[in-house]
Amino acid sequence: MDLMRSLVDEFYHSAFESYPIQKTKVYISAKTITDEFFTVHVDELINIPNKGDLVSIPFLRNEFGSVMYLPVTDVYHEFENQCHTITISAKYIRYTD
Repeated sequence: MDLMRSLVDEFYHSAFESYPIQKTKVYISAKTITDEFFTVHVDELINIPNKGDLVSIPFLRNEFGSVMYLPVTDVYHEFENQCHTITISAKYIRYTD
C-alpha cells in the first residue's frame, strides 16, 4: 500500500510542474453542407472561439463565392512534444451573399 501511495504522490507532484510549450498550432476543421471535410491551418489567432460561436472565414470567398460562417461544434486541445495543438471543429457551413 505504501508503494501505491508513493507512486500516486509522485505522479501528482510531477503533474503540477511547469510544462514548457514551445509552439502552438491552430486548425479549423469543418464539414461542409455537401459532407466534404476541409482543414485550414491558421497562423495567428488571437482569440480561440468557444463551442457555439459563429466564425466567419472571408478569405475563402474566392473559392466558394460567398462568405462562410462556421458554427463551432467543439474545440480540442492536445499537448504533445512541447506543442499545443488547437483544433476548432465545425459541423456544417452556411452560405450567405
